[in-house]
Amino acid sequence: MLFTSFASSQTLPWGLAVKKFRAAQIFPDKGKVLYSIGANGAGANRYLNYSTDLGSKWNIGAQDVGVNGFGITTRYYLSSSSGLSISTDPLDANVNWVLLPPFNLTSPYTALYVQQASDGSGNDDIWAGTVNGLWHRKFNVVDSAKPWTQMSTISIGSPIRQITSAGKNYYFRTDSNIYVSNDEGMTWAKKTQTTFGVVTAILAPTENDFFHSVQTPSVSFLFRSIDGGNTFDAGTSFSTITIQTLATDGLGYVYYGGGGTDGLIPPTILSGSVRRIHLSDGIDADFSTSFPSGPPSPEVIALAFTDAKIGIAGTDVQGVWRTQVPVGVTRITTEIDGLRLSQNFPNPVASFSEFEVSSVKAVEAVVMILDALGREVRQVFSGDLGVGTTKMNLDCRSLPPGAYFYRVQTQRGVATRPFVVSH
Repeated sequence: MLFTSFASSQTLPWGLAVKKFRAAQIFPDKGKVLYSIGANGAGANRYLNYSTDLGSKWNIGAQDVGVNGFGITTRYYLSSSSGLSISTDPLDANVNWVLLPPFNLTSPYTALYVQQASDGSGNDDIWAGTVNGLWHRKFNVVDSAKPWTQMSTISIGSPIRQITSAGKNYYFRTDSNIYVSNDEGMTWAKKTQTTFGVVTAILAPTENDFFHSVQTPSVSFLFRSIDGGNTFDAGTSFSTITIQTLATDGLGYVYYGGGGTDGLIPPTILSGSVRRIHLSDGIDADFSTSFPSGPPSPEVIALAFTDAKIGIAGTDVQGVWRTQVPVGVTRITTEIDGLRLSQNFPNPVASFSEFEVSSVKAVEAVVMILDALGREVRQVFSGDLGVGTTKMNLDCRSLPPGAYFYRVQTQRGVATRPFVVSH
């Protein structure tokens, strides 16, 4: 198994950006601009909305019935029950969305994936998921009349819900299966890890890494492949959370969001949840989040990260939330070459907390507290660390509530643990 089940009690502080707002999909653009789908409702009343301040205020950017897909290159693409539309500036009210001709694609859109072609041609590669398979076409302004090509001739039997890629590896999912291509979408193979659940999300954070989640009536599963979707691990099961969305922050972490449950059959959603694992070893990492439990109880249904390392979480009934990803500490290492750093106790910390540093040889060390962005707050210890176990204290009385780290630095390397201050 390539990753372990969640065991940490640490929290990543998320703040409410806007309360009465529903974001089913979130798409970061340049700067502080965000786009979302489904923020004004579900089903037939889905809109494209945009925010220019990282989610605090939202505006309607395109009003159309059944909006279900959005893509950004140097142009903007929107799929809906009306078809595929294009715009060069969705924020400009004077620039209308232009509905592209359907050509030979007559099936309703159910998913959209857009990226710039890698051949330097200036074309955009457009992938359309429908109830009748996967379709592809290239688009440029000079030659916009190219027809669609059906890329997957596999009998799918249900609508395509999501499409993604990394390098030459392409993936899409239906409600019951995932499909993998290792030749840029030319040929496809069905890969299914369970026959008794719904596939809820897929993610390709690197060219060879691929994740997908499955929800059953009582358990969530998270599966990982490290060879482009050809083989998968046995999966990790979660009986107290649901998984509805996957995202990566570009710093080596994969985040999974959904809702906390009581473990009953069927489960009752208790509160929204966001957790993460590290790609290098798959170990469940240092942060989790439980959103307010309501009423009503929320479920995280969308996750995204901006270039500024701002995390955006959309819930179904408790608005849009955001957090600053700690970029200064991108890896939690608890043991280095004969030195081990224990987890502090108690944690969270109200005033004082204690931890241990164990070393097999004498070494000069510096122990410090870092904030959530990896900036030094204060030194805890500086000097010679003897052989054996040394107990140390964290004085947190003057620290504002939030997420922190304590770090031991020696000539042999660095060991780091997270902790939370909660007065």
